[in-house]
Amino acid sequence: MKAIRNLALPAALMMLGGSAFASAPYCLLNYCGYGSSTANPGVNNALIQGTSIQTMVTISNAVTSRMTFTGGPRPTASLQRTSMAAGSAGQGYNVWGNFGASSQEDTRSGQQSKVDTDNTVIGFDYAMTPNLVLGVTGSYDDADGNIRGAGAKLDNKGYSVAPYLGWQITQNLALDASAGWGEGKFKIGSGSADSDRTFAGVNLSYTQWMGNWQIVGKGGYLYAEEKYKNSKNAGVTVPGSGFTNKLDQIRVGVQGAYWMGNGVQPYVGVTYVSDQDQSPKPAAGKKFEKDGWVGVIGVNFFNASNTIYGGLSYSNESRDDMKNDTWTASINFRF
Repeated sequence: MKAIRNLALPAALMMLGGSAFASAPYCLLNYCGYGSSTANPGVNNALIQGTSIQTMVTISNAVTSRMTFTGGPRPTASLQRTSMAAGSAGQGYNVWGNFGASSQEDTRSGQQSKVDTDNTVIGFDYAMTPNLVLGVTGSYDDADGNIRGAGAKLDNKGYSVAPYLGWQITQNLALDASAGWGEGKFKIGSGSADSDRTFAGVNLSYTQWMGNWQIVGKGGYLYAEEKYKNSKNAGVTVPGSGFTNKLDQIRVGVQGAYWMGNGVQPYVGVTYVSDQDQSPKPAAGKKFEKDGWVGVIGVNFFNASNTIYGGLSYSNESRDDMKNDTWTASINFRF
């Protein structure tokens, strides 16, 4: 299934006249065909959003679910995109998995692109104390897409490992943080480039129960970076073609969930997203709106003992000339 980070591919990927992408000029990430060094910010954003950013959001939501267990009849659904159900942080071991499928489109004139990314995250954590959880995740992502004017499809695969923590500061206030690293490989036509990934994020959440209703507010900062090695065109290494791409975001959101008393908990939410910095910089007139809104709707399911639970969700991120649809599914085992 190919329904669902910041990447750059150097100019050398189109140098050979016989390559699969020498037939037409087009902007690809940090390169525009035939000598114009501009960027394709839509593809940059789509790739980093669907990989490192999505992984950090997934981890944060899983930790928020685990930590927001006090003051109400049931824990909440998670905030933002991931449909991770919740439990009690006091339970010792926790194993969870999340699959996300995203499709991001850039519709600006002359910059059209579409990237579909599948992202799978598996996590394990342990409650060191009733208020402190430590864990680690492994993730794998697989993306493909199309860029206006490019004859060949792009393909991007990668993995990452990320330790994380959750700290219940007060009955209502919780903090989570994660930091990770990994590797990726980008291909288009006969060109390819390998990358080393690093990312880190921190979030603060506040939970309030009102009867069977639960309101969760969350604010966070996420940073992701990919360092690309020298690219290859038809197997030939191009010296001096490596460089670094990065993206950092601020996210602030609120979500409401209702415990129905029968193992079902629906929820809705909205999150404001702001890209603070993206590198390499796009040329004038090539940028799209750096601020956006993410709406989410989902439902969680619990067994009677609250030791096995899961959920489904759909979210839509909207900006000027850009949209990102994401479906997620999760499962959680606590023992």
